[in-house]
Amino acid sequence: MNSTALLMAQLAEAAYANLSVPDKDGCEAALKELLASESEATALVSRFEMTQRSHAGSGLSATVFRDLETNEVTLSIRGTDGPVDYLVDGLLVLGAAAELNVQFMVLQGWIEAWSQPTVNS
Repeated sequence: MNSTALLMAQLAEAAYANLSVPDKDGCEAALKELLASESEATALVSRFEMTQRSHAGSGLSATVFRDLETNEVTLSIRGTDGPVDYLVDGLLVLGAAAELNVQFMVLQGWIEAWSQPTVNS
């Protein structure tokens, strides 16, 4: 696995950690419980910061990480989470249009909100 693929896999897994914003020490402790090694957790926390995290009643959970070296952002979306999520996933299996999928609509709103410039006072 190349280094980019490994980083993306680690960020995808990090979306499942019990992370809190902006507590760097808490994030590192949560990642140490989840990732394969403590050194992976330390390296991830030293390179990335979690900038956004949202959960919806539909089972959708998304986390945004910013690379402190390149300033690039990565969106990590958790997989199926609970009975409501199974129902929503069933709509996908049945071929429902994305515009009718509640998770798609919620994620679209989050991305629009997260993409707005912030004003520092």
